[in-house]
Amino acid sequence: MARRTKEQEAAYRASHKEAIKASRKRFHAAHPDRVAQYMRTTRYGLTQKAYDEMRVSQLWGCAICGVNEEVSGGPHSKLNIDHDHETGEVRGLLCKSCNIGLGYFEKSKGLLRRALIYAEKKHDKH
Repeated sequence: MARRTKEQEAAYRASHKEAIKASRKRFHAAHPDRVAQYMRTTRYGLTQKAYDEMRVSQLWGCAICGVNEEVSGGPHSKLNIDHDHETGEVRGLLCKSCNIGLGYFEKSKGLLRRALIYAEKKHDKH
């Protein structure tokens, strides 16, 4: 059987979009660990060994708040890989809450410092 050309492949994917989406969803559900490892490798260049070493070095917890990934439970209990969005350098593993919080301040470390000063300041009650 001859291989499809790029144009034929694009046309096939366009006409079978829903079937491909359903197939991908089934694969992800059946093989979550394989999918997670593939994403860690392709997005961040982390081997399984490097990822496991990072988890152990952080005692299986978030690098900021320390919440343990096994204790937090829920569908988002796995630690997120935190990385510098400019350089791509992996910094550590964070829980969902810390990752989202840090993400809000990614563009401005100065703003993060100001937010910390604000949060630590005693405020008058109105």
